[in-house]
Amino acid sequence: MATRLRPRHLSPNQVMKMVKPYPDGFYCSKICQSQCCRNVDIYVLKSEEISYEFWKANYPSLGRKTCGCLDAEGLCSIHEGPRPLICRIYPYFIYQGGIMASLNCKYVSEVVLPSLTSHVVRDRVFKQILEYLTLECSDEQVVEIEDRLRQCKGVFLLIRGNLDA
Repeated sequence: MATRLRPRHLSPNQVMKMVKPYPDGFYCSKICQSQCCRNVDIYVLKSEEISYEFWKANYPSLGRKTCGCLDAEGLCSIHEGPRPLICRIYPYFIYQGGIMASLNCKYVSEVVLPSLTSHVVRDRVFKQILEYLTLECSDEQVVEIEDRLRQCKGVFLLIRGNLDA
């Protein structure tokens, strides 16, 4: 069981130094055993080209429940190379002006959400995630992801924040 942060006595700046919106490879492979790559749909947007490495590792089974790019330690073997957009932005997606956070991601549910102890911290995390997603996703891709999320059976939390914070 992961240790929960107890940031109530910390300032928003201290919390922001401790909590990053995205986990590192150690957290993913050792703490949650890369569940996002094992138990969710592997989905490639119609608008994106996939790398040969991704195609080779997953063909002919696109849509299966475990990604063929995981190595023996549960790390992505193509992490530094071209990965599908979903892999680059998970566990967050732009959705109707907010951010959908996947509660299937242990990092979101056990680290990020408990750290959102004030509107100041929430707004800073929201802004940081939204800036990253905006850089990664075109408007067309956002629409395609929103359509896909409407069909998804996952558990999500919609986060809204103040961008002027």
